[in-house]
Amino acid sequence: MASAAGELYLEKTWEIHYAGENGTTFEEIVLQSGIKAKCITHGCLDQKDLYILARKMSYVLLCMPSDTDSTSWLPARLYDYLGNKCRIKCLSPRNAEIVEILQRYGNALLLFYDETSEVQTAKLKSFLDKKSARESMREQTESFVMNFERKVLTGRLANVFQHCLDTERNYERPKNNE
Repeated sequence: MASAAGELYLEKTWEIHYAGENGTTFEEIVLQSGIKAKCITHGCLDQKDLYILARKMSYVLLCMPSDTDSTSWLPARLYDYLGNKCRIKCLSPRNAEIVEILQRYGNALLLFYDETSEVQTAKLKSFLDKKSARESMREQTESFVMNFERKVLTGRLANVFQHCLDTERNYERPKNNE
């Protein structure tokens, strides 16, 4: 993916923002890969500041682990990005669970580890040529996107807990005959 980005943007006219730990390491990796971009690190951000930053970006990047043990793993940040209706670029194994979710979401570019640099470059160019998130979004039903908003997810978790409590209250314990 780095070589694909490097081929498309030969000048240092774009920025890569990084939020999280090890920002210096991230910047070194970007520069070593040959991508000519201004790297801006933000450190760890609270939820509100991350939301503001993500909304300003042309797209957000998710790099999934390439090992087969992580195909069913979903990063928590994915829910934030979906709820914020961000454009998502994701590098992933083909059989990862995130692939189906992002295909249904529609406002995402999926790049796979087994693709050639030429294929990734073509897909990336097409994705980046779209002028805005609104132009690239497929007709998404609000219900799909809403499924990933924090209030909805928290409400679902509260319902699970409530169901557990109700089940516990209604459970008749066996009488002790002693």
